[in-house]
Amino acid sequence: MIRILIIISSLLLCENSVASAEQPTEPEQKLVKLLDQTEVIQFPDEITNILNKLYEQISHESMEHFESQSKNIINNVNSFNEKISDEEKEAINRQIEEKKNQKGYNEMYEMSKKLFEYIKENPKILPKDFSELLKILSSKYNEFGENFLKTFKSKYTIGKTFGLN
Repeated sequence: MIRILIIISSLLLCENSVASAEQPTEPEQKLVKLLDQTEVIQFPDEITNILNKLYEQISHESMEHFESQSKNIINNVNSFNEKISDEEKEAINRQIEEKKNQKGYNEMYEMSKKLFEYIKENPKILPKDFSELLKILSSKYNEFGENFLKTFKSKYTIGKTFGLN
């Protein structure tokens, strides 16, 4: 999960960096120092097992797909629009039901749920100022942060954001 957050953060920074490649800015230096000082996290066995199962399924092709999908999600969050047509709602409901019937859905859902609950309960996984420094470094990340929580208002806004329409 931490890798996923770092990948998304990296995509946002790479696409909209305000810094020169030759001279790191003060926020860049602070971010590097902050990450260097971060303690290694010892996850509970249950979370470690979930992470191992999730990463066992990763291939080169799936990473390319993940990167492409992440860019789409970032763009959807940054251009968030609450208005969802009845047709979009129907399409989202249909796709949710189709995904629920896929082999391995329940196991993946339960693992993801436990992982997100753990992250929510342990906000110290990333350094305290990590997100604030990224907002300074990237206006696109700042916009992403402002809109991200709005996308979780309903299953429809989540579905639309994650490309289920």
